[in-house]
Amino acid sequence: LAIPASVDFFSLLGVQAAQGRTFAPADLEHPCTVVLAHRFWQSRLGGQSGLVGGTLTLGQKPCRVVGIMPEDFSFFPKQTNLWTLITPASDYTKHPWDWSVGVFGLLKPGVSRASAEAELTALQKRIIHESPEWERLNFLPDVLDLQWEFNWLTGRNLQTSLILLFAAVVVVLLIACLNVANLLLGRALERHKELAIRAALGSGRGRLMRQLLTESVLLSLCGAVVGMLIAFGCIRYIRTASPIDLPPGNPIAVDGQVLIFTTVLAVLTGLLFGIMPAWKASRLDLNEVLKESSRGLSGGIMSHRAGRALVVAELALSLVLLAWAGLLIESVARLSSTPLGFRPDHLLTAHLNLPSTTYPKPQQRLRFYEQFMRDASALPGVEGVALSPEFGSEGNALAVEGKPSISTPVGPTVSEQSVSVGYFRVMGIPVLLGREFDSSDRENSLPVAVVNQALAREFFPNESLIGRRIRLGNPQDGKPWLTIVGVVGDVKSTTVFKEMGYVENPTVYRPLVQDPVSRVSVFVRTAAQPPALAPALRREITNLDPLLPSPEVQTMEQWLAQFRSQPRLRATLLSIFAGLALLLAAVGIYGNRHSDGFGRRARRCAAPGGRGRDCPGSGGCGNRRYGSAGPDKVPVESALRCQAQRPRDACSRFRAPDGRDAIGRLHPRVSGDESRSYGGLEA
Repeated sequence: LAIPASVDFFSLLGVQAAQGRTFAPADLEHPCTVVLAHRFWQSRLGGQSGLVGGTLTLGQKPCRVVGIMPEDFSFFPKQTNLWTLITPASDYTKHPWDWSVGVFGLLKPGVSRASAEAELTALQKRIIHESPEWERLNFLPDVLDLQWEFNWLTGRNLQTSLILLFAAVVVVLLIACLNVANLLLGRALERHKELAIRAALGSGRGRLMRQLLTESVLLSLCGAVVGMLIAFGCIRYIRTASPIDLPPGNPIAVDGQVLIFTTVLAVLTGLLFGIMPAWKASRLDLNEVLKESSRGLSGGIMSHRAGRALVVAELALSLVLLAWAGLLIESVARLSSTPLGFRPDHLLTAHLNLPSTTYPKPQQRLRFYEQFMRDASALPGVEGVALSPEFGSEGNALAVEGKPSISTPVGPTVSEQSVSVGYFRVMGIPVLLGREFDSSDRENSLPVAVVNQALAREFFPNESLIGRRIRLGNPQDGKPWLTIVGVVGDVKSTTVFKEMGYVENPTVYRPLVQDPVSRVSVFVRTAAQPPALAPALRREITNLDPLLPSPEVQTMEQWLAQFRSQPRLRATLLSIFAGLALLLAAVGIYGNRHSDGFGRRARRCAAPGGRGRDCPGSGGCGNRRYGSAGPDKVPVESALRCQAQRPRDACSRFRAPDGRDAIGRLHPRVSGDESRSYGGLEA
């Protein structure tokens, strides 16, 4: 893809070439001068050195290479391979009516957009007064912000993705912070004695809170460092896979702004979610804390209502995110499974661009297309070949013979598309009424058209339309009346404003032989695996014209996968975040229950006479006689008996409320403090 540019294009943008230089006024004397994109230099030219100052053949013209742009430079469209200099001898200067260009400029300091538009309007009126033929260009002197235009062109759907993903990240961060706050609350309350001693030695409440908040912020900063390391790896994957279409000039990178944002967010997070544990732990009653002695943990640390409320909030947020991800996955699944109106399987696609210098006349282009279709159809495994313009025409006014004309501002959008013979058969689009185009439809024959169901429903409800005549465009355009010879099924398409859905635009198909354009898309229906025929297809194009660039050939399924890559990536990332949120909530629940149970056991075992089976130092199995002797004095046979027990025995399944073993209930005549001999073992 070669984009024409003026001599001051790169200097206006303030960018320099990585190798060589950009355009200079002296280059206007040369017939063809180009600057290469870094991606094109690496992928198509092998990154060969010494290319600057050399020559490339572009459209059968030798072009001098003066520079290679940096890797991080991009402009719309991002598929640009090189930039060609607009010179006084170029077609853009000789035939300005045939081309459309974008005009870029820098506003002087203090000049508003309204002032610039007023000056351009005055300039337009003066030009039209001097050259009335310029009035038909319908030039609109609107001044638009370039970054806003880029965001509209490539970032219109990216904004939705960023909002969804940023919301998911915020939810996961909130869940993680609630989890950490819960743990910090437990840790701070466990240090009651330490904090009480510090307070007794003269530390005020503010100093204690500062100590706990410092620990919280350090923990948050450690998490930020780990997160940045993970981000570096993810960015490398995103750059390689390239599933996201970003506006030009906005590369994905971890730069200084990202580091500052992450650091500030980590500090604020540590302060915000560490202040409640710090405030709660610093509320000390020195007399009560110092009197606790060996009673263990007081107040049921992790069973506190605050801890349980945090866990409930975690689980609620994770379930909301999980439901959100499920809905998005369902949307992507419906997008992928919706019938498109044609068969994408076993279909190869490529693009052909015939240079106007070699094929200036429609008859020359038509002969090339017909010869290519004959040669490609003869390849083994090929079932059919069809052509269609790479860019269709939309927004046409439609006039129906015998009815008032309908203009597109108030009516539906009418698309125009030229197709070759056999196009509907190759694409798998059903012919519902009448016929498709055949060899009898030539450039000098009756102008005919095939319409889709959407147009028939909109303009011919409950009417017979075979043989009716329609005309596209305004009457002054001089376009011919078209006779409808057939009706085909609708093909779903997307719009720039509707990424996750399809539309069925009213479409008028015309024979390609009656309007042979220079840029077409090639569709090849194969019986074998489509990728195996890609080299043969390129070879046929080279045989017809060795100077034509070798096209990129891909399957229709690959093209559809690229189209669905961004919604699929969005659903995948959201699912990962939802799973991570659920995992964090589960960890929080486990930590709460585990710590709560540990606190109860600690208080029970620390109480006077609180020996039990799960208390350290007890003989197990409720053996209070040996439990009081300490762990180093338990007889071996008692330990062996406890190890030999199974989970289903009475000793492990039943326990009396007063601390006696359930065996005392099963044998009421035997007290819990008595012992008997069973097979040489004391019980």
